[in-house]
Amino acid sequence: MHLILGSREDVLVSEISRKLKEKGSSPWLVSEADLFSATPFAFQRNGVETGGFLRIQGNDVSLASLSSVLVRLPLTWWPGGDLDLQDQTFVYHETRAAYFALLSSLRCTVVNRFSLEWWVHDLTYPEALTLELAQRLNCEAALAKPDPMQGRLYPTGPDPSSSTVAVYLAGGRFIPQSHVSRSVENIARMSPAIAEWQSQSGIQLCRLDFDIAGVTPRLRYAETFPVMNEEAPEVVGEIATATLEVLL
Repeated sequence: MHLILGSREDVLVSEISRKLKEKGSSPWLVSEADLFSATPFAFQRNGVETGGFLRIQGNDVSLASLSSVLVRLPLTWWPGGDLDLQDQTFVYHETRAAYFALLSSLRCTVVNRFSLEWWVHDLTYPEALTLELAQRLNCEAALAKPDPMQGRLYPTGPDPSSSTVAVYLAGGRFIPQSHVSRSVENIARMSPAIAEWQSQSGIQLCRLDFDIAGVTPRLRYAETFPVMNEEAPEVVGEIATATLEVLL
């Protein structure tokens, strides 16, 4: 049983769902709003043993029956206005904490298996990921730091600047947004270093932005929720195929 947490309007979610159905598998698709406000669940933990279920569209789907989970949540949900602000804040944090614990405990493949920093919108999270990956790739970092006034992490699309090129990472495959220089390809294809970073970070799907304005490319940003709705269909198709290889 495959579970997709995301929106039908997300072109990557739509393409992966289509490809799964072509393979004879109908995944459960749950939007963020439905997951956090209309999907009852039970989650028990006893030492290292976990159990429970998600009630999806009236069906109890046991956690043990899940083969893989794709997490594509923009984290924009907020509890309904029938609660006062203090209760809304409490429900917001408790719901996030519960799902972080649930998804972290799953023994099946989870793409992406985000750390707590992502769930709580820690603005230093992308910077830490980027610096760690740049060190593993033995390249310089040219960090694009977020504005501290933005208050939360926002999913981003590719940087349109001519001095930036994007390479998507899906499992062990690299899909360039467009033609990239050989030097960027050489950095991005350092698979042992990439695999180690993926294992340590839990990130199997992301976009790597490289600054190519200087003599050598510098890693600018590791986007763990790459927005692809404006991306070329053939690129989205390649990313979906590579992601599906991980999920299956």
